Amino acid sequence: MLSVAQLGTRLHVLIDPATPEPENRVLQRLRAASVEAQSTLVRASLEDVFVAATGFGRAAGARQQG
Repeated sequence: MLSVAQLGTRLHVLIDPATPEPENRVLQRLRAASVEAQSTLVRASLEDVFVAATGFGRAAGARQQG
C-alpha cells in the first residue's frame, strides 16, 4: 500500500498497480486488524490524484511503516 487517505466516510487506498489481487490484500490487512469492512476496486478519482500528487497521506503511511 502506497498511501491511505480518508475522503468523506471512505478510505481510499493507493496500491502499486503491480500488486496481485489488491482487493484481497486490503481486506486481509483489515481483518488482521480486527476491522470488518467492504472493499471495492475502483479507478482513481480526481481527488485521489490530487492526494497522491500533493503527498497528503504520506505522513500516515510513513508512521505505519516505521
